[in-house]
Amino acid sequence: MDHLHEILSSPSKVIFFSLDKDYQYLIFNQNHKNTMNHIWGVEIEKGQSMLAYISSEQDRKKAKSNFDRALAGEEFTVVEEYGDENINRFFYEDFYSPLKNDKDEIIGLTVYVIDVTDRMKTARKVEENENLLKSINKNLSEGIFHSDMNGMVYVNEAFARMFGYETPEEMYQIKISDIYEDPADRNTLIEVLKSDSSYEKREVNFRKKNGSVFVGLLSCKSYTDEHGNLYWDGSISDVTLLKESERKIRENEQLLKSINHNINDAIYRSEEGKGIIYVNDAFVKMFGYSDFNEIKQVHPSMLYANPKDRDLLGDLLVEKGLVSDMEVQFQRKDGSLFWGSLSSICAYHNDQMIIYDGAIRDITVQKEIKEKVKRQAEMKDILMNISMNYLSIPIEDIPLEINKSLEMIANFASADRAYSYDIVEERTSGKGTEEWCAAGVASLKENDQDFPVQIFKVISAHFAKGAPIVFSDTTEVKLDEYQQFLKRHQIKSLVTVPIMFDGNCMGYVGLHFVHDYQEIKEDVIEILTLFAEIMVLIINRIKSRKELDNLLDVKTRQNERLKDFSFILSHNIRASVANLMGLLNIQKEQPANSEINEMLSKTADRLNITLFNMSELINLEKDIENLTLVDCDVLWHLHHSIELNKSVVDNKSADIQIDSPDQVVVKGFPAFLDSIFNNLITNALKYGVEGDSNQIEIKVSMHGSRCLVEVKDYGLGIDLPRHEDKLFKLGARFHSEYADGQGLGLYMTKKQVEALGGEIAVESELNRGSTFKVWLNV
Repeated sequence: MDHLHEILSSPSKVIFFSLDKDYQYLIFNQNHKNTMNHIWGVEIEKGQSMLAYISSEQDRKKAKSNFDRALAGEEFTVVEEYGDENINRFFYEDFYSPLKNDKDEIIGLTVYVIDVTDRMKTARKVEENENLLKSINKNLSEGIFHSDMNGMVYVNEAFARMFGYETPEEMYQIKISDIYEDPADRNTLIEVLKSDSSYEKREVNFRKKNGSVFVGLLSCKSYTDEHGNLYWDGSISDVTLLKESERKIRENEQLLKSINHNINDAIYRSEEGKGIIYVNDAFVKMFGYSDFNEIKQVHPSMLYANPKDRDLLGDLLVEKGLVSDMEVQFQRKDGSLFWGSLSSICAYHNDQMIIYDGAIRDITVQKEIKEKVKRQAEMKDILMNISMNYLSIPIEDIPLEINKSLEMIANFASADRAYSYDIVEERTSGKGTEEWCAAGVASLKENDQDFPVQIFKVISAHFAKGAPIVFSDTTEVKLDEYQQFLKRHQIKSLVTVPIMFDGNCMGYVGLHFVHDYQEIKEDVIEILTLFAEIMVLIINRIKSRKELDNLLDVKTRQNERLKDFSFILSHNIRASVANLMGLLNIQKEQPANSEINEMLSKTADRLNITLFNMSELINLEKDIENLTLVDCDVLWHLHHSIELNKSVVDNKSADIQIDSPDQVVVKGFPAFLDSIFNNLITNALKYGVEGDSNQIEIKVSMHGSRCLVEVKDYGLGIDLPRHEDKLFKLGARFHSEYADGQGLGLYMTKKQVEALGGEIAVESELNRGSTFKVWLNV
């Protein structure tokens, strides 16, 4: 025991402790106590289990295993690690032995521990450095050498491989001048080192073991040791392939420059997210720009006549990898258009960027010739069909057939309106006879077919010469009255051809272009001219038939007008008289009928509300296009909407609770947020606060980049299986007992939420309440 006390009081780094068979401390020295505190942060005590102090399960199992070996009678020594691997790790050399009593019975164990952390960490560091050096020496592609005047003292494996030797030792046997293509180069380099002591990346031709030559970049530094011996340390990089690549690059650049200068096709490369990154001279010239730098400033979609064509091309390339000879209409810098045949491929660069390489060939001339041949064939078929259709049809079917002919001609010319006018000697203006209009284009025949006298005189004088009137841009019309007429009917382009017979103008046929300006082509004038000649025959045939049937037609029309007049008298006057008599009777019998007055007042109010709501719908569509999204405080708008409905809240004793973070900001239009929240809150007050159900819950929560606003009530609810499909439709109403509803609130709310880029949904159960959910972008 005296020996143990000496150990315990020893100031050395020896750690000692003894445990009983239950791993409880019998005795320990101060070094052990300090170590346990340092490693595990505990204050150990006698009589406590050492295993209870070890917080690492792995270290605890390892310690118990060693303790059990000693308790089994084994004496042994081990080097062990303890502590947090992420913070600090300690190494100890442990001497385990059983503790016996006077009867030679094992009653516990003793452990002597020496801290060998520094020694083990040093040994590991040395091992790591040796392995690192071995790895560098083995894997480094650069040749490293150390030499003196007599030859190589040291070279790495890469140096030996570079010169075609199997091992570094093999190179120690050769003369150092043998590795130079010209041995004099070594002497030259030595002279340079004498003056500068070092140089960087000098190109030198070296010779391999098999006699082949390669180009190396040599870097070297000279120094002298304490004995005056001269040494050189340096490195060599084999740049033979690099030099060859540079030569090929120069050749390719020259070839590319020649192709770029001489080829007529436009070549380009573009990168997704960056746009065009290269074009050749032909591309610059084809699109009418001054140089590539100017094109770089232009968004690629602006090079297309229809920007959507670029998106279509991109989708095809991503899907198929390439497109060939795709006909696309492009736009030059000055706005003029041309047709190109485009071929392109799509490839991934570095598994990330998408690169598009392509070529464009100008096929405008070929396209125009092809289109002209096609249109001539189409025009021939149209005229043939028109001519054949008039041969045998009855007179009364001719107007309908003329309409069909006008439609065919309008479709051929891509016109919005086709018409025919006739001129008679006693008339002083033109009158439309037949007309075809595209969808959405108003009829002049029905609304405004009579030209003012002055316009008619000018047009008639022009047509007397047999010449057509052509305006690709009607703003060029000089006659003020005529231009006002064209503006009123939004006519952007027009062509009109006279119907001539025996030198006289009998009428005219023409086309209007309302939606877009149109360059009037020769074939359009030609087909109208030929149709005008057909119309001469048609007019003469109709004129002859009209002369025969004129008296009968006059009488028939007179009879029809008399019938119409009789109907108007019998219907309109009788109805007016009946209404008047009814009003007089009411006035006599009930001079002060408050119920009628109230009904009239309610009717007027409902009409006013309807007109107001319709105005709101119209303004909604306009606001969506004109307003700009701004930051909006959700809580402020909620409280503002509640305040606007304060009288209803107080009258119904509604309890409105808001559960929300302190501040939530979304992107929106303030007026829209007020309208959205006001509609949801007023609906909850109207349909959700009934009897004892007076609670309205508003919850605001964040979900990533979106804000969710929920308005919940416990009132009437909605029969969703019955009404879900018309929930947000215009005019939808779900509670017939509320007669003052207009069926516009939820429709407008949904429109406004979607205008903000959000969504709206509802959860509801009849007589259990509703929850409206609105998602908004932050």
